[in-house]
Order: sequence, then C-alpha cells, then structure tokens
Amino acid sequence: MDPQVKKRLIAGTAILWSLVQLYCAFTFALDILQVEMLHITFALVLTFLLKPGPGFFNKKGVADYLLVLLSVAVGVYFLYSYPRIIERIRFVDDVFVSDIAACMAMIFLVLEAGRRLMGWGLSILGLVAIAYAFLGFVIPGTLGHSSVSLDSFTEFMVLTQEGIFGIPLRVSTTYVFLFVLFGAFLKYGRLGEFYNDLAVSVAGGMRGGPGKVAVISSSLLGTISGSAVANVSTSGTFTIPMMKRAGYTPVAAGAIEALASTGSQLVPPIMGAAAFIMAELTRIPYWTIAIAAIIPSVLYYVVVYAAVHFESIRSGLGTMQDERKPMLKLLVSKGYMFLPIVVIIYYLGSGYSITLSATMAILASFFVSVIPIVAKREWKELHIFVQALEDGAKSSIAVAVPCAIAGIIVGVLTLTGLGLKFTEIILSVAGTNILWLLLITSLICLVLGMGMPTSAAYITVAILAIPALIKGGIPVLTAHFFGFYFANLSMVTPPVALAAYAGAGIADANSSTVGVKACTMGLTLYLIPFLLATYPPLMLFGQWWEVAFAIFKAGLIVIAFTAAIMGIFSRRLTGLERLLFAGGGIILWLTIYPVLTNIVGFAMLAVAIAMTRKGRETAAAV
Repeated sequence: MDPQVKKRLIAGTAILWSLVQLYCAFTFALDILQVEMLHITFALVLTFLLKPGPGFFNKKGVADYLLVLLSVAVGVYFLYSYPRIIERIRFVDDVFVSDIAACMAMIFLVLEAGRRLMGWGLSILGLVAIAYAFLGFVIPGTLGHSSVSLDSFTEFMVLTQEGIFGIPLRVSTTYVFLFVLFGAFLKYGRLGEFYNDLAVSVAGGMRGGPGKVAVISSSLLGTISGSAVANVSTSGTFTIPMMKRAGYTPVAAGAIEALASTGSQLVPPIMGAAAFIMAELTRIPYWTIAIAAIIPSVLYYVVVYAAVHFESIRSGLGTMQDERKPMLKLLVSKGYMFLPIVVIIYYLGSGYSITLSATMAILASFFVSVIPIVAKREWKELHIFVQALEDGAKSSIAVAVPCAIAGIIVGVLTLTGLGLKFTEIILSVAGTNILWLLLITSLICLVLGMGMPTSAAYITVAILAIPALIKGGIPVLTAHFFGFYFANLSMVTPPVALAAYAGAGIADANSSTVGVKACTMGLTLYLIPFLLATYPPLMLFGQWWEVAFAIFKAGLIVIAFTAAIMGIFSRRLTGLERLLFAGGGIILWLTIYPVLTNIVGFAMLAVAIAMTRKGRETAAAV
C-alpha cells in the first residue's frame, strides 16, 4: 500500500475511534459491552497498522493487513453475537464452534498486538496463564486445579465480562480513553507549554533549575497525561535538552525526567489508568482515591526534588534565571488555561461519574483552545482538534491492548481459583508478620512490572498478593495503594525500566545506565509505600493533627534517607554524617516508644544538619 494512503487510513481509523467513543460517552447509545467490543477492535486495527511485523514474514505488509481484516471480522462477530451473549445463561447454554474460533482468534490478536507494542514480556505471561488453565490439572499440590474444558475457557474469556471483556478493558473503554483524549486536547491546546513556562517561573531561579523545572512540570503534566512514558515523551522533549544545556550529564537528565514522569501517575486529579482500575476493584469512589493520593504523591516529589537538588550540588550547577517569565504576567495572560482542570475537579468533587467528568473536561479544553483561534481568525489552526482526535486514539492503544491481555490473566486466575490459593500461599510463608507480607508483595509488584504497563502489573498483583495484605490486617485502600505505588516504581526499576528507556532515548544515553541512575537517585521512593503502611494518617486516617505530624515526620524521614544514600546535603557528607542522617531517619520511623524515638530521631537529624553547616559550600537559593 502506498505510504500516503496508509497514513490516511491510520488517521481516519484513529479519528473515527475517538468520535465513536465521544458519541457513546455523550449519548449512552450502546451498552458497555458493545463499546468494549468496538474499543478493542479499533485498538487492534490501529496496532497492526502502526506497528508492522517482521519483514521476512510480512512482505509488503500483507500479514499486517490480514491481521487488520481478522481484527475487524472478530469484532463484527462479537457485535453481531451481542444479543445472544447478554441473554445466555452461563454453563447452561451451548458454546458454539464459532465462539471457540472467535475466542482463539481474539486471544491470538491481543497477544500479538501486545508483543508488537511492548515486547514479549506481557504476551508470554498471557501464554503462561493460558497454559496453566489447560495443563494445571497435572500440577500436584496446592497450585494444581481440576481440568478446564475448551468450552468453559471460551465461555469465561469472551462470553462473560470476566475475561477479555472484564474490568481492565472496561476501565480502558469508559475512563482511560477519555482522559487520554483529554490530554491530547490539552497538548494541542498548548497547555503543556503553559505548564512548562509556569515551572520555569517557579524553579528557574533555583540552583540546578532545569532539573527542578522537570520535576515541577512533570508533576503538573501528570494531571493531564496519567502515563509515565507519555509524560517523558511530552515534557522530556523540553526538559531533557534544557538540563543538558545547564550542565547535567545525559544520564542524569534522562534519569531525572524518568523519575519525575513516573510520579505523574500518582498525582491527582487525573492519575494513571491503574487508579481507575483500583476504584473498580475496591468499589471506593475514584475521588476518595484521588484525595488519599495527595500525601503519597507529595512525598514522592519531595524525594525527587531533594535528589535533584543534591545532584545539582554534586555537579556544581547554577540557575536558568534568564529564561524565567514573570509569574503574575504569565497567570494573567494564560491563567484561563486552568479552566479544564478546574472543570474536572469540580465534576469529580461533586460526585458526577468519571465518564461525565472527563467528557465535560474535553469540552472545556475545546472551548479554551478555540477562543484564541476565533479571536485571531486563524481558521487554519482548527486542524489541531483533528490532530487531538487522532493523537488521543493512537496513544490509547498502549492501554487498551495490555488491559485486554490483563483480562486473560485475571480470567484464568478466577477460573482456576489460583488467586485465592496464591493468597493462602503468601500468608503461609509470611505468617502474621506484616513486614514479610509487605516485602513479598513489593517484590511481586516489581517483578511483574518488568516490561509491563503499570495498569497490567497492578491488576495482576491486586488479584495475587493484595488480598493477603488485607487478610493480614492492612486497610483496603492502603493495601491497594501499596501495590499501586510499587507498580508505578517498576517504570524506573532495572533491568526493564520503561520510563527510563524513554528518557534515555531523548537524552541520547545508554538505557541501562539511565535506569540504574534513576533507581539509585530514587532509592528512597521504594520506602514510601512502607511508610504508608506504617503510618495510617498518611492515607488520611485519623485526626487532622495526626495527619499533619505524620506528614512532617515522613517528609524528614525521606529527605534524611535521600541525603544519606546520595552522600550530599548542603555539601558532600562524611561517613559519620551519612550515618547520622540514616540513623535519624530509621529511629524516627520506629513506632515503639514514640516519644523517646521521636526525640532521639529529631536530635540526630539536628546534629547532622548542624555538622553540614560548618564549612559548607556557598550555594545558590534553593
């Protein structure tokens, strides 16, 4: 096919997908299952058009177009079968041969699409799950299960809403797509530039300013992207070259942006896709989750900001005063760009559905962007809205396909009962020791997150490990947030750190080196989920004064650990000073004899800070 024709086909498919999703969100003309069927069909078609297969098996793209046709055929089959699917009685009505064929085709398509998008990791996990479903009966002991027939497997995977068309794909369909589209409208409406300018205005005059600008702008962009890799790709194109010009090494620049962008998935009001899935799994309102995420997200960026500041001291960097714009002038001239964020906060906070909130925010971003175009009569600029429709759909495939694969995995775990068995195994290993439970869960999250999107890693651990935390006495929200936090951190955890790889590409640095640097600079971040489990007030459980003291204490702890790990505070630290910072942080953390440990911990940190003031280097304002 001619490249230009293919380009127009891709653009047309993407725009049509966005229009269909908006139409369904506005009119509720279709049932959610029908919209899910359309959603995954469009996602598969776009994936095979955008990500060509190997040339040896795909001469002239013939295999790609065959897969596109197969995707359409399978989608049409399920849409045609929709009335029968919703009316049938599970395990009573017959499963047709055509259902089995469509199920096998759909599984093949989503696994192949996942391989093209993210490599083999998640697709192999899907294949292992399928193999376990059919061969698990030969496994002796607790992990074994009774045999699963092909009819039962097909019924569970595609004729119910517990497999491919389960919660993960439902979240991608109803919530994530609209928020990704919202982000695309804001991007083409130049809100990203406004946030960067605002970040420069705030942090540009500080030491190591470009790095701190990256931290602030990425946290702000988190309210519109909700994706670590997307955030790196958006803000990193601006911040990474700026950091390199200011004197940061390419490795440090890529690592800082990866850390800052990974935290964007924790930042309310629009968190990553996994947060919406958490709301579905726990039945806790999304707005409650978003409010509870405020303190953990602040702690995350306190660590990253401190690490960037210490890195700037290590490298002897200055400011970017010349590039700052007066904040008041910026807010007066472009403050109206906050309107879409205000709209979405209002609708979410008023108890409206997430779908309606996102839809109204898209409308608000449209009006905010169109007003200056109409005022200046720059009619040619109206094409930005078409570009937003196209870009939003293209970006959504990175969530839709992994969610479909996650549906396969969750379906197998439910069908075979492995999820419940796994919980019992974890509890039998850890016993009543909460620390062991937390450590095991964190390792499962990090291992599953290697090469997997945050949402897929979180879903899997939510089925396998988080129930064990809840049975062990951890509150439901805290337990799920623990898994959610570590699923996010997998984005910067070697050997497969997707956000770090994206940053390395822009910084023109070695991806493995950037991953190790990001993990080292952000090592304290891996302790924050344990802090959340240790101090319930950090999740807003308790009186206001308990929450305030817990925030103050946790802030000191994470800064102390970051200083000890990096060996820098206001200057390079001696071995004794590092020991004092680390020891003070540990003692402050202890919950036994709280009055005594607080006094000793605060005293040790005070001594450490006083020692660093002696003979410290002259530094610019922080």
